[in-house]
Amino acid sequence: MPDPVETLRTLITSTSVSLSPVVAWVVFAFGVLSREREHYAEFRQKLREVMKELDYMGTWARNQYTDEDDNPNWGNPLWSVNDFPSDRIHEFNQSAYDRPVDARLREALADLETAIERFRMLLRAHRHFIMLDNGRLTMAVAANPQSAPREWWEELHRLNRAIHIDGIGTANNPNGLHSTWTVARTEVQRAIDQRGKRRHPRSLWFGHIPAAILAVIGIGFLIGFINELLHALSWTPWPR
Repeated sequence: MPDPVETLRTLITSTSVSLSPVVAWVVFAFGVLSREREHYAEFRQKLREVMKELDYMGTWARNQYTDEDDNPNWGNPLWSVNDFPSDRIHEFNQSAYDRPVDARLREALADLETAIERFRMLLRAHRHFIMLDNGRLTMAVAANPQSAPREWWEELHRLNRAIHIDGIGTANNPNGLHSTWTVARTEVQRAIDQRGKRRHPRSLWFGHIPAAILAVIGIGFLIGFINELLHALSWTPWPR
């Protein structure tokens, strides 16, 4: 007849050997998921900051300009279009491949940043024109419109027109600020509204499966240990 003490010692050792890796894996997995939750919260915060810039950018991008549009200000030498901030959009695009960002969101913000750079290129062309000779001619023309030839006025109008029609455009212009801003804002809002959809790292499943197997084995040894202990105490709750 086997020694009860030796049997109990073997069962408790087997239980410990089986469940110790399971406990270690559970602690590790919870740590990974905790960090993933933190990263997800940071990701959502970055999206909210991007949305703030998009909302502010709407002052420029919300309106549409067709080829038939015109504006008296486009011929005003003292009138110009201001720039807008886009640092958060650029920072997001720089880190968009650091985590599995939805492809539509990544493409929408990348297209928007391209449109922003194109818009700013047009702003720089306008500024370069009016600041020739340190802006002396522009100031002279503002005081006396007759001091500049017709070609100068036509170029000023053309540059301002290009900012609005080519730079901002309409919904039918896929490269314009209006269309790319509209798509980007829709995709950012959609990503923000996806509450609770955190990524579960696939690599964890390679540990979940063996951990579950060891847990079943360890629980089996634990049940056997309890059964043997009760039997050793001469109290058997079920027939052996």
